[in-house]
Amino acid sequence: MDPSYSKLFDLGYLKRWNKFTFNSSVYYQKATQVIERITETTGELVVVSLDPLVELPEFRSTSVNISENIRTGTEFTLTYSPKRQVRLSGNFNIFNSETIGFYKGVPLDRKIVSWFMRFNSSFPLAFGINTQLNGFYFGPRANAQTESKGVVSFSGALNKPMFNDKATLSFRVNDIFNSSRRKSTTETADFRNYTEFQWRQPSYVFTFTYRINERKMGKRRNNRRGSLNDGGEESDF
Repeated sequence: MDPSYSKLFDLGYLKRWNKFTFNSSVYYQKATQVIERITETTGELVVVSLDPLVELPEFRSTSVNISENIRTGTEFTLTYSPKRQVRLSGNFNIFNSETIGFYKGVPLDRKIVSWFMRFNSSFPLAFGINTQLNGFYFGPRANAQTESKGVVSFSGALNKPMFNDKATLSFRVNDIFNSSRRKSTTETADFRNYTEFQWRQPSYVFTFTYRINERKMGKRRNNRRGSLNDGGEESDF
């Protein structure tokens, strides 16, 4: 395979207020020699059952440079920070994606309007507990042969400082609603294949961290940096 190259033009605007920050941009991206995953029949049959005899076509998947992709879109990000420990941020990106290419004389042109959204927040609760919540949604996608449905996922974490900030107790949940599933359909003149994929079920992680002599080590590092800056034998390194 050959490397893929992209040209990107981005025009942005940033505005800050007392508690709000607004950032936006419009962009144009053109990628050539895009690497696509292609699935095709080999012409052979595979025996999947002997009694009764069942044979199915054999398929082969490979990655090839077959297309160029043109993407035009706009993005908005709004951040709200009413207090030092409170931060809310939302991001929205919508774009038009056009794929142009051929494979063995078969046109593989695709055009789709897609979008994705992100939401991040951090704020304190009672008893000195800090909270983080994250949400993500990626809209429908399409490439040379495959169309994928949107994917949504939510995660969160709780952090509690302990023992005069020498220790931290954390609880984290990934994919809270068990919704992070990739559903896609691959269709050609020879076959139609529907798949669902998920990395794992929701996971729950408890972590306890205790820091020993952190302040002393920090002072030693600062002292060493000071000695390096002041000169002497160590300043030659």
